[in-house]
Amino acid sequence: MAVGALFAAVLLGILSSYKYYFPPEFSSGFLYGREGYFFSAYAIAFYGHILAAPLALIIGGLLGNGTSRRKLWHWQRRLGMAYAALVLLFVAPGGLLMAFKAYGGPSAKLAFILLATLTWFTTFAGWLAARHGRWKQHSQWMLQSYILMCSAILLRLLAAACRGLDTGTDTAVLYTAIAWASWVPSLFLFEVSIWRKHHLGRANSLKVPASRRGKVEFAEH
Repeated sequence: MAVGALFAAVLLGILSSYKYYFPPEFSSGFLYGREGYFFSAYAIAFYGHILAAPLALIIGGLLGNGTSRRKLWHWQRRLGMAYAALVLLFVAPGGLLMAFKAYGGPSAKLAFILLATLTWFTTFAGWLAARHGRWKQHSQWMLQSYILMCSAILLRLLAAACRGLDTGTDTAVLYTAIAWASWVPSLFLFEVSIWRKHHLGRANSLKVPASRRGKVEFAEH
């Protein structure tokens, strides 16, 4: 409940900044100093990204929550397709183009380029797994996709925490660190949990007596 409330609060904070984007104000917020290249492909990428990302975050949250997923079971396939379409067509491609103009220097740009690329790849892999009925793989890929999507939330939480601490660190250096910290640790921990689950499952299967192992394997198929 607390995590959901925090998620909603940050998302509302993101949406509240949209007043600076319609029309674009280059004197404050994210668009500060971007008027030199904004009215180009960047504007298309930017608006596609900021309009699609909140919807994808909400849909992904609904599909990831067991209670809401059960209530919306008859909409699950359509919501999943909507999530994939939003990420594959707008969120990830827009984020990738925007990454090349990211604040913070080459390292921050690389962080956002990898983030956008991995978000697109994991979403596509999840969609492809569903197409072939590989539901376990589908679930794992889409969880990775949503973890990467939630970097937008974590990025703002980390930025707010750093502002509150006021460490005196150079702004560009701090932003670069946050750009990496918003998704690398989360994705790493998820991968470790998947590896550990697979490793433990394999270890447990080896403990089954040889006389029973064939029966167990047959039952699983």
